[in-house]
Amino acid sequence: MAAVFVDRTEHIEASDAFLRAVAGGAGGVLVVRGEQGMGKSALLREVTRNGRAPRGGPECHFVQARCIDRIGTNNAYGPVIDILAALRPPPRRSLLRRLGRSTRQAAPELVSLVPALGPLLKAATQIVQTTIDSPSAQPDSMAPLMQGVARTVAAALEEAATVCGPTVIVLDDIQWLDPSSLLVLEHLVERLHREELAFGLLLGQRTDPGADSGVVCDVLAQWELHGWCSTRTLTGLPQEAVADLVRQHHAGPVAPSLPARLSELTKGHPVFVTQCLGMLSADGDIRGPLPDAVGPLIRRRLDGLDPEILELLVTGATQGETFDSAVVAGASGQAPGVVAGRLHRLSRRQGLIRAVPPHPWAQDPSADHYRFENALLHMAVLDEQSAGQARETHARIAAALSGEGTDRDDLPIPVQLEIARHHHLAQRWDDAARAQFTLARKLAVSGMSFSEAEALSRQAVESIRRLPPTAADRDLRLARAIELLLSLTEARWQCRPGTAQARDLEGQAREAEEAARRSGDAVLTARTVLLHGRVLLHTRGLWPSLDKLREAVELARECADPAVLFAALSSYGGQLTKQDLAAGLQVQLQAERLFEDNPDLREGDDPVRQVRNQSRELQLGVNLFDAGYLDQARNRLTRCVEQLRSDPLNANLPNALNYLAQLYVAMGLEGDAVTALCEARDFDEAQGGPSGWHAYNTALLALLLSRDSRGPEERSRSRVLAEEAWRETEQTWLVDLVPIVRNLYAEVVVALADGDAAELDLAGRLTDETLRETSQTGMVRSEVAALSLRSRIHLRQGDAAAASRLARQAITVLEEVGDLPALRTEEVLHHAAVVLRATDGAAEADELARQAREVVARKADLIHSPTDRHRFLRDVPLNREILDGGRTDPPTG
Repeated sequence: MAAVFVDRTEHIEASDAFLRAVAGGAGGVLVVRGEQGMGKSALLREVTRNGRAPRGGPECHFVQARCIDRIGTNNAYGPVIDILAALRPPPRRSLLRRLGRSTRQAAPELVSLVPALGPLLKAATQIVQTTIDSPSAQPDSMAPLMQGVARTVAAALEEAATVCGPTVIVLDDIQWLDPSSLLVLEHLVERLHREELAFGLLLGQRTDPGADSGVVCDVLAQWELHGWCSTRTLTGLPQEAVADLVRQHHAGPVAPSLPARLSELTKGHPVFVTQCLGMLSADGDIRGPLPDAVGPLIRRRLDGLDPEILELLVTGATQGETFDSAVVAGASGQAPGVVAGRLHRLSRRQGLIRAVPPHPWAQDPSADHYRFENALLHMAVLDEQSAGQARETHARIAAALSGEGTDRDDLPIPVQLEIARHHHLAQRWDDAARAQFTLARKLAVSGMSFSEAEALSRQAVESIRRLPPTAADRDLRLARAIELLLSLTEARWQCRPGTAQARDLEGQAREAEEAARRSGDAVLTARTVLLHGRVLLHTRGLWPSLDKLREAVELARECADPAVLFAALSSYGGQLTKQDLAAGLQVQLQAERLFEDNPDLREGDDPVRQVRNQSRELQLGVNLFDAGYLDQARNRLTRCVEQLRSDPLNANLPNALNYLAQLYVAMGLEGDAVTALCEARDFDEAQGGPSGWHAYNTALLALLLSRDSRGPEERSRSRVLAEEAWRETEQTWLVDLVPIVRNLYAEVVVALADGDAAELDLAGRLTDETLRETSQTGMVRSEVAALSLRSRIHLRQGDAAAASRLARQAITVLEEVGDLPALRTEEVLHHAAVVLRATDGAAEADELARQAREVVARKADLIHSPTDRHRFLRDVPLNREILDGGRTDPPTG
């Protein structure tokens, strides 16, 4: 049935206003929503028909793309590549599109379209490969990498559109948009919000329950909430529009009552109306009773089909709403020419399907490609086979897509996604799992498509779980699939202890470890135990994590794999410092010796080795700082920061700048510390999205600006920054950073309180929550800092007994564990001495003050430069007070 367009006047007028705004340089986003068959796609076609120009303005340039229902959410950057290719066709475009985005390509299509991605993707590929194969790179580098790719692609889209003049990107069926493309659109929409550009997005979204995509819906809701997009929702056609449809479909006279009858029956649903029009008789009326739903009406159209034709149609419907004659022929076992002829005649005579251009990645572009008249017809045809028949048809389609004698890795990514989908729907779990796992790794490593890779790795895990326990290599494959899934998601482990997400992570890690042990693979067992330890750090805290990390070190030594041992020593040593700084530092030095003694870890200039070296330098630098070796720490940290600034994969730069800023503060260089923290914040803000380290750097900056030596404006700003840092921390919830930021927030509140009882109460509640939390997580450094701060708050509030009790408790814990990272021992000693001197322990205070002076003197003796040593002793306010015997808190509230 020929497609016609009627009514929708108000929506056309709204679209014209949108186009005029784009043409005038005030671009934006317009979303057209509607249930299946309501005319959403028809409206988009009408708006773009003949390059429609808004009244009184220049003609807009339209670039159209569509998300694919079958594989859209996993087809990483698929629509974005189509749009870019239309805006700026690359050299050898046809060849590239035939090849797809396989990792065998020397120049992936996305890179050919956006050359600026080349260096980033080349280096990032190796980093991700290492993170997945041998966890020695920092896992939190993945999210910034994906943000960097999306930001670069968005900039390329904007640049290409600008060259074309006023440009509107039309993207239909956005509910099936892949996460990578969605991230690109988010960057574009933010640009449209900040700048006036002759650039717009016209998006079509199905809203019926079967098409719901939570992530896309959430993003669109946020855009609408911020006023970044306008929406138009399609409902049923009015009776006048139904009458127009009748007149356009039937040239002769029609029964006067027909439009009203159709309008009442169909509620103006366009597809239902057009299906009813197919029953019009020569006299312009419909004889007999009409069904009260569109389903029976559509099935009535199928009843007269030849059984062999219907079988071909069912096979095509099983492939998808869009299908091709070559696959239908292969799946049905018939000659391609015979199938092509039958489908062609069907499209010409019955009109159930219509010819469409092939997808760019189609295996056989010479085959005929068809699309069902509408989605409801497609669903009705699918219902013509039983569940068992559907599974068998899916299996045959997977075989037809795979082809005989074809290396599946050479197939375009969308075709491989199709094959995986059909294996899954056929419940061929072994084949499905192999295809899903291979694709998950490929998308993660070659395409920076972590969200899609995560979805496929989840599918692989589920498919392997369905295999019989006796299936060959089941445990090995299950452990690897869960390891891949956890590696891909580690940067987003933001769960509070005891939550459903925490239990799910622990269950996955435990299942992977158990499967690896059953498989007998020693290296995989060590890796999954190490991963289990990392999970426990996020879900339960330090103490449970240390046991697993220690076990991972022992297993790594037994299997004699240097990369796994280096990763285990680095992880265990880094966490052990939070409980025992000296012991943790020794483990870190073991990791460094292993690195220096092993050529496979050390030699070469590829990014993998660079990241290993940077991670080693960074961790040792901060541990040396915590232990009081300020000169050595500054050398290492400064070297790390300089390397990261020039490295395209510099995701750890905010961490390094944080450590360097802490060292600057300790050496009396607060101005340099503020500069470093501002650089770190700017870096994270350019990446986009919340970050635990951005929150930490913001809180530390807030503390520096709250000093008495700062002006009123900076001190006022410090409170705002502290509150922002805490909100961001609550959003990201990295278990080791949460108590640190909360303590810093409380310190800022105390510094600005000026005796205000309500403010001191707030600071007290913050520290009380940290004490409650650290008793469960084992974050001893944050516990000691909170005890020290709470004792000072009690002193300001006039509760001397509570102040002295908590001060003594802080000292007791410190004596038990020794020096701790991110905590200056001399500061805890000094504040305890001040509290006890103001209460009931003058002699005890004198002894603590003496110990504090010894710590300061020991650190000063390790500084070689006389200038740096003098600055350390006289320009650091805390050190000056310790040496002069001063105090920082008033004795009464």
